[in-house]
Amino acid sequence: MSIYEDILNADGGVFISGATGSGKSTVISALLSKVISTYKVGEPTEIGKPDEAILYLADPKKVELARWRFLPIVKGYAQSDEDFKHPDILKLVDKVIRLMSWRYEVMHQRGWRKWQGSKVFLVIDEIADMMLCADEKKKFTEQLTRLCNMGRAASILMIYGTQSPSRETIPGAIQLNATCKLCLHTMSPIESRMVIQQAGAERLPRYGKGYLLLDGEVKLVDVPYVPDEQIDDAIHAIIRQNVASRIFGAVFGRRN
Repeated sequence: MSIYEDILNADGGVFISGATGSGKSTVISALLSKVISTYKVGEPTEIGKPDEAILYLADPKKVELARWRFLPIVKGYAQSDEDFKHPDILKLVDKVIRLMSWRYEVMHQRGWRKWQGSKVFLVIDEIADMMLCADEKKKFTEQLTRLCNMGRAASILMIYGTQSPSRETIPGAIQLNATCKLCLHTMSPIESRMVIQQAGAERLPRYGKGYLLLDGEVKLVDVPYVPDEQIDDAIHAIIRQNVASRIFGAVFGRRN
């Protein structure tokens, strides 16, 4: 099982951190690539099946996740506004919280203890950008804490990353509720401790290695690189297939 499978099988929250240029956004792209190669990539149904996935993407910097937004499994994509504030991202996270609440209601009605349909991934590429405004920080922290606490049973996994791990950018409530943490190369042992509770990540090579904290255990892992060209080819193939399926359904559906 690869590191990306380990991360996607985690419960609650996944926190990915590393210094600028250490490959944090590359890892997030690799995780999304693993999602589209593991789960069905067509239009998900309302309850769905365990082999279906739904993506919600929050892209404060407007460039890291933009290429994924046209996939049929992406049900929400939000960026910063022109003032680099984030009302649309807060609305997106609220949308995921409403979905979580609906899932709990369905679970109650059907006697399920855990969601038995599609899996939801909420991906936030740079969480530190959301912590610059005091009002946004308070609401955002409350949102993420609620999702981390209650998302497990509803089959909702939150993946968030930062290049700036600190008490100011990563509140304690979010730290505590991240059950899986991947620490790439950091600028200092202090940043390493912020992520994995121990020094060492500052001595990692710039690319290819990381410390994974999972189930209370820290281990050194290989972090495979997935080329951008391979990711772009996979995205374009899925989009073409989806367009072709829609055209086929529109033409032959009318004949029936």
